Amino acid sequence: MTSGGVVVPDILKGEELTSSIESKNKTSESYKESYDQLWLLIVEDSSTMATYFDFDNFNANDRVFKSAFDKIFILRRVEGKLYELKTDN
Repeated sequence: MTSGGVVVPDILKGEELTSSIESKNKTSESYKESYDQLWLLIVEDSSTMATYFDFDNFNANDRVFKSAFDKIFILRRVEGKLYELKTDN
């Protein structure tokens, strides 16, 4: 018999979100056009465990993310909910 378990990280405390934002920050300079603002949309899709986070205690005021983007949003695709994260801009 096979058994297993998984820990679902808190969206604002896990390193997965931070590393995703840092990775996208590096690509922000490659945009060729000049824009008034740059927005980042991260899609959370609970159909794959690699992109699933715990939103039970989500509070956008709990953490400020350092980012090259003016706004960062997380779309919970399955639930159709959009969350905005705080940035240092």
